[in-house]
Amino acid sequence: MLELIVVKEKIKDLLSNNGYSLETFNFKKKNGVDTLEIVIDRDQAISMEDIVNVSNIISEFLDLNEFTDNPYNLDVSSLGAEKPIKLENIDKALNKYIYVHLTNPIDGLNSYEGDVSEVNEDTITLKIKNKTRYKEININKNNIDKCHYAIKF
Repeated sequence: MLELIVVKEKIKDLLSNNGYSLETFNFKKKNGVDTLEIVIDRDQAISMEDIVNVSNIISEFLDLNEFTDNPYNLDVSSLGAEKPIKLENIDKALNKYIYVHLTNPIDGLNSYEGDVSEVNEDTITLKIKNKTRYKEININKNNIDKCHYAIKF
């Protein structure tokens, strides 16, 4: 029987070999049932078909490599459409619609949504809609508290 840490590393490798990254790995009780929760990510969007394929890959591995004597559920999901953006990877959000929460307000606001039109070493430029017009604001990266992809309505 494999230790849980070994299972985690093997699943991480399986995901990596298939173009995904392992974001979360938890084995816990959920609604009274042991559950292995796995959250995956990649640069492109993740579809329901991707989740099914990844679930099958992981299930095949787990069928051959036991790590518990108890029955459990496998729960595979993604970070979703509004997944967080790590500041060091914000260049991947170029031309994408994002939400930014600031440490210090700009023009009296501490959060903005808009399209990333430029990414520099110290700043990003966000194209935001102000009533019926668009304007661009420059935001220092060190002023960004958190950011994530957003859905444009």
